[in-house]
Amino acid sequence: MDRSVYETNEGEYDLASASIAAADVNGDGRDEILSLYGADDGSARVHVFDPASSFRPANGFAGLATLPSASTCAGATALLVGDWNGDGKADLDALSPADGVQVRSNLLANLGGSFKLTSTAEETLCPRWPLTGLPLNRGPATRRPLYVKIDNNPHARPHYGISKADQVYEWLVEGLTTRLAAVFQSQQPDVIGSVRSARITDTPIVPSLRAAFVYSGGGPEELMRLHYDDAVAHRYVDLSPGYGWGYRVGFRDAPYNYFTSYAALRDALAAAPGGNDSVNVPAWDFLPPTTTDALAGGFSTSELASGISVPYRAGFEVRYQYDPTSRSYARYQDGVREMDGANRQIVAATNIVIIQTEVHFTDQYGLDPAGNPKLFMELNGTGKGIVFRDGRREEVTWTRPDVFDVFDLRNSAGEIVRLEPGQTWIHIVPKDWTIPSQ
Repeated sequence: MDRSVYETNEGEYDLASASIAAADVNGDGRDEILSLYGADDGSARVHVFDPASSFRPANGFAGLATLPSASTCAGATALLVGDWNGDGKADLDALSPADGVQVRSNLLANLGGSFKLTSTAEETLCPRWPLTGLPLNRGPATRRPLYVKIDNNPHARPHYGISKADQVYEWLVEGLTTRLAAVFQSQQPDVIGSVRSARITDTPIVPSLRAAFVYSGGGPEELMRLHYDDAVAHRYVDLSPGYGWGYRVGFRDAPYNYFTSYAALRDALAAAPGGNDSVNVPAWDFLPPTTTDALAGGFSTSELASGISVPYRAGFEVRYQYDPTSRSYARYQDGVREMDGANRQIVAATNIVIIQTEVHFTDQYGLDPAGNPKLFMELNGTGKGIVFRDGRREEVTWTRPDVFDVFDLRNSAGEIVRLEPGQTWIHIVPKDWTIPSQ
C-alpha cells in the first residue's frame, strides 16, 4: 500500500498513522498543526508543529503528551480541538470507536507546554475485518472477498489454504455428500485447493459477501444461472477458470488436482469486469476481542457443549472438540483431525454456526453425472439454528430478508448472538436434523 510521508530529519512521518488538526495551542494568535500519531498497539503521541519554529515539532518526536496502549486506533481516531476551559489555548479530544455506538474519549487539557490526559472507561474497538472481527491493522477492508468452492471428497483431503479462510461453509450436495466453500479476505494463502464445481446453493450466499465466485465448472443450468447473476443481476463477480487462475498438481488424481493461489486469483480478479472495485462487505456481529465472559453477547441461556457432531453420511461425518486453552474447536472429519495441507496447520475454528432450513431435491438445475437430483436450500426468511462459541451452545433464530444480507442471529430473549473474533465454520443443514453436543 502506498503511503504519503512527511520528510523529517528523523525519517518518514507516516500520515496513515496520524489524525491531524490545526489550532492555536500556545495562545500567540497563530494556529499550530496538531497531530495524534498512533502506534499499532493503540498508544499515541501528540505532536505540535509550530510555524514560529519552521514547523519543527515541540519537544521533538517524543511529543508533548502520550496516550497509553489501547487508547486509540491508528489513522481511525477523530482529533477534535477547541478552547474548552476559556484560557485562550486549544485543548484536544481524541475520540476512538468503542463497542456498538459508544466512543472512548481521551481529553487532553492544555497546561501550556504539556497536556493533562483524562480518559473515559470505554474499551477502544479499532476497525476490524468484517468476516473475522479481528483487527484490521490498516488492511483494505473494502477488498473484494474470494468465495472458493473446495472439494470435500476423501480423495481431495487434506484441503489446502483452509486455515487462512475467514469463513468456511459446508454444503450438502447430490448424493448427500458435502462440499466446502472457503472465503478469503483478510489472509492470502499461497496454495488453495482443490477447486471444484459450483452449485446453485451457493448463489444465495455469495451476494452477502460482495465476493468473487471462484469455481471450476458446473452443470449447464447452474452455469446459466451464475452468468445471469453476474452479468445481469450484478450480484457478484463470476471468476470462472477462463480467467487462467488454475493449474493441475501432480500429487493427486483428476478431478481432485485443480489448484490455485490467492495471488493468481487477485490477478484474475483485476481482469474481470468490476473485479477490482471496492466493496462494502456487511460485517458479522463480533464481541470485542478482550471479552472473557462466556455468557456475553447473547449467550445468557447457553449450556456447556465441548463436543459437537454434525451427522453427515458415512465418510463425511464431522465432529468438533473444544479446547479451552486456545478457545477454539478442533475439526475432525471421518475421524481424522483437519489439517491444512499447505502449511500443516491444524484447523482451529473459533465459532461453529448451524443454519437449519428447508432442504429439498430438485431437477430444475439438471442431474449430476450419476443421475442424482440436486439440492436447493431456502436461505431467505427465518429459521432455527445453533451457535457454538467458547465451549457453549446457544439455540438461535436466524433471519435473513434478502440474498445481500448476512444472517441475523438472536436467542430466545431476542438478544443478538455475537461471535468470537476468528474463523467461523457455517453448516447449512435440513431443519429436522438433530445436532448432538456434549
